[in-house]
Amino acid sequence: MTYEAVLIPTDGSTESIEAGEEGLDLAEALDAEVHVLSVVDAEATAMTMHTGAAEEQRKRLRNRAEENAGRLADKARERGLEVVKHVEMGVPADKITEYAGENADIIVMGTRGRSGVERALLGSVTDKVVRTSPVPVVTVSPED
Repeated sequence: MTYEAVLIPTDGSTESIEAGEEGLDLAEALDAEVHVLSVVDAEATAMTMHTGAAEEQRKRLRNRAEENAGRLADKARERGLEVVKHVEMGVPADKITEYAGENADIIVMGTRGRSGVERALLGSVTDKVVRTSPVPVVTVSPED
């Protein structure tokens, strides 16, 4: 099988940045196009629906996702790689596997996210992606 498109999901955490670097290394070695995906967790925005700040929170989370994806996309361009940057809103694992099924041959992602609850959540996102992905998944454990 040839890998012409590498999907690298990112949440901006140190762990996803490390995984992103590994994904860029793989894309370079394969001369593959890079797809950077950042997903705004719909559940995180749903928690604010009962407050007056729901729309503001949604915008803030989307802007953060755009920035996270943009930083990794810039790194890919600096390496001379073709890159597609994409931001989605929804359930992260579902959006990652859906996007991969339509656009990628392989996924490279971290095994953990930010910290505390977020770290546990990304771990569960990675677990679900590994179990449901239509393409191979390379997981990158953080360096301690």
